[in-house]
Amino acid sequence: MLLVDMPTVAEFLYSAVKVFMDPVTVRKVNMVKAKDMPDIAAALCGAGSPTAEWLVSAVRMENKPGVLPQLPESAPVPVHVQVAKGMTLPEVIAAAASGPGASTASADAAAAAVATAGAGSAGGAGATAAPIAGGL
Repeated sequence: MLLVDMPTVAEFLYSAVKVFMDPVTVRKVNMVKAKDMPDIAAALCGAGSPTAEWLVSAVRMENKPGVLPQLPESAPVPVHVQVAKGMTLPEVIAAAASGPGASTASADAAAAAVATAGAGSAGGAGATAAPIAGGL
């Protein structure tokens, strides 16, 4: 997790709380300055990648709620758009799992895991959580 330009008070509170946190979790949290974001994004995503460019533009934008830069053309279609077009959640997950480098078996396993989890929930959508096969 990247925390960009954290206020001093938040940095102080985090430093006080992190001594009680699991070391693995502490290693996952990184505080960075916005001026360093181009180098960090290039290191994480590859120099010139659409994701790196999006991260840098998001950090440089005016800080207003709900305002983000346009996603690159290579970005996957958001889940809510796919569901609005009539796809079921298992179909959306299966499509994502069968993307580049994924096997059909992992896509089928992901769809089955979501279908099974949804069938067993007594409280409706989101009532139960199940691990998704295939590393999603």
